[in-house]
Amino acid sequence: MGYRKSVNPFGMKLDRRNLSRTVGARQVKYRLLFIGVLMVLLMGSFPLIYDTGTLVSSEFHTIVELGSAILSLLVAFALLVRFYAMGSRFVLLIGLAFFCNGLADAHHFVSAATQWQQSKFVFFADAYSQPDQITGVMLFGVFLILAPLLPARKAKKNRYQEDTDPLSEPMTMLCILLVLACACLLLPLHRVLVSDTIFHRPIDFGIFVIQSFALGFFVREFIRTRDTLTWWITLSIGIFACSQLATSMTAERYGGLYILAHSLKVIGSIIPLIGFSMYQIAMLQAHEWSEMVLNAYVEDAANSKDEAFRRMVELERRSVELEMAKEAAHAANQAKSDFLANMSHEIRTPMTAILGYTDLLLDPNEPNEKHPQYINTIRDNGKSLLTIINDILDLSKIEAGKMDVERIGCSITDIIADVASLMRVRAADRKISLDVEYTTSVPEQIQSDPVRIRQILVNLVGNAIKFTQQGGVRIVVKCNAPDVPNPKITIDVVDTGIGMNEEQVRKLFAPFTQADNSTTRKFGGTGLGLVISKRLAQMLGGDINVNSTPGVGSSFKAVLATGSLRGVAMLTQPTEAVRSDTPRKPMMTDLVTLSGNVLLAEDNPVNQKLIRRVLEKMGLNVKLAANGQIAFDMAMQQLEAGKPFDVILMDMQMPVMDGVTAARNLRRAGYDLPIIALTANAMEQDRQRCMEAGCNDFATKPIDREKLNATLAQWLNSDNATDQPGDQRQSA
Repeated sequence: MGYRKSVNPFGMKLDRRNLSRTVGARQVKYRLLFIGVLMVLLMGSFPLIYDTGTLVSSEFHTIVELGSAILSLLVAFALLVRFYAMGSRFVLLIGLAFFCNGLADAHHFVSAATQWQQSKFVFFADAYSQPDQITGVMLFGVFLILAPLLPARKAKKNRYQEDTDPLSEPMTMLCILLVLACACLLLPLHRVLVSDTIFHRPIDFGIFVIQSFALGFFVREFIRTRDTLTWWITLSIGIFACSQLATSMTAERYGGLYILAHSLKVIGSIIPLIGFSMYQIAMLQAHEWSEMVLNAYVEDAANSKDEAFRRMVELERRSVELEMAKEAAHAANQAKSDFLANMSHEIRTPMTAILGYTDLLLDPNEPNEKHPQYINTIRDNGKSLLTIINDILDLSKIEAGKMDVERIGCSITDIIADVASLMRVRAADRKISLDVEYTTSVPEQIQSDPVRIRQILVNLVGNAIKFTQQGGVRIVVKCNAPDVPNPKITIDVVDTGIGMNEEQVRKLFAPFTQADNSTTRKFGGTGLGLVISKRLAQMLGGDINVNSTPGVGSSFKAVLATGSLRGVAMLTQPTEAVRSDTPRKPMMTDLVTLSGNVLLAEDNPVNQKLIRRVLEKMGLNVKLAANGQIAFDMAMQQLEAGKPFDVILMDMQMPVMDGVTAARNLRRAGYDLPIIALTANAMEQDRQRCMEAGCNDFATKPIDREKLNATLAQWLNSDNATDQPGDQRQSA
């Protein structure tokens, strides 16, 4: 809070019980020193004034006594009021003391006024003098001694209990004041004059002793409490004591000591009144400051309450978020567990077929005419395994932000016709129809990635066929007007299959999940196709949405950006027959016959035999190296002999020395002939790593004979074979 940083503007320390202003411990000694020095100075002035011969008239004495009486009674009244406000008996006794002193001065004023009238304003050093009654002055000293000696009243144990202190009753206090007034006026204690001693008034000297004791008690009380009001009273008592000492030494009336004594008495009455006034002002200021502190506390408490409430809400929100995160983590963990179980099933299913039909091929009792069927089954299941691996790699690339898409001119009608032609065979096997419909004119050419569009449509149509048991599947195509900003083409794949509920639709595009585990068990699949398709569609400037009704069917809407259509011809009545002549996929017999010497660096014996046989069927001479070190040595030996290898096929993961290190060392040694990386790591970062090591091209495992043939033909039968290493040419 702000008040904690600000200094108390009144330089005081607040007592929590009565808001009393106190002084610091360090200031106590300075104030006591001031009282001591003041009394020494006052007492030291007595000899100087003793025999000065100064005289005053009775009117001076009358005015002084009147002023002293009024001031003392005002101090008494203020202290009694404070007693009723604070309930301190210490203050009450001091107030009664000043009340008695005021009565004594009032009695002296009456006597002085009578003498004044009799003197008729003349000096009367030898005038008749009435005996002075000093009972009130005596009671003044007695009450001052009692004030610090009487124990303070104990606080009430029960705050709801009424105050039963009889002194707090106004009638009781009125009776006390009347009794004291009668005592001061009716019980005379007269001064006795003695001329042969220094103290001409022994009773006044006795009162001086009493006041000195009172001064000592108040000094002790001030040291204990450090209360400012106590200090003012202590200072006043010290001056009264000096006044009483001067009175006890006065030999003649209206002389120098007589003037000093009465002047000090007036000063002694003024000091507590001034101190009490300053004290009350400080009390009001302290109360105002304490109210400010209290308000600050209240404001701070309110802010703390608001802060506590805000923190409570924040903790509750975080608790809910943590609970949701926990549930999401549990759901994700469960989804991944289900995915791994499903993936294990999907991988083991074709592996079972591959291993089983391989065993049948090895069985000598199996008829030879069934061998081609077994081989085709093994090949198909091997392709299924490769599809699963490719889906996982595609999803990993998309999640890592490594998937790139092209923006080239392509025919959407050709892509759709190609997908329909490919998938119609599968639809015919399930005895359902597959139709293509164009509801609007479509552009002859769009700017997009034909490979990724084909992948999206194959996934969507394949899913629709898989989950449709009767009826059919329709591919519905429409496009925006060519002049609209950011035109898009929409492809709806509509089926009459089993459909899905809302819960299944929500989980449809989450990685590693399927609409239902029972769906996985019944229909198969990894659950990655739709996730990959949606991410690819978003990368192509569109999206995929789905509407589905259980038992009725589903409609998957793929929206793709077309790029600018300005100047592009629109096909008003496109049909499936509108397609360009796509190059026919080369058959095994269509492979280009090659010639040359090839070094194959491969550590796996099975792969050595397989790849060697494939290369030899292409017409190549093949030498084998079991690791990177052997490959490096053989390549350098042939180079030094003047018969270098025309190309090196370098596996990237081998013992002793891996292919990356071997390629890098060959380039450092000045080997500049083609090196083609051959690895099962098909990620983009793996290809980049091979290229940075000095390879000219990149081929993946399992071996695709057509692609490998095209890549080798590029580097063996063209001028590119003399290109510098590190040419990052995309493999065919």
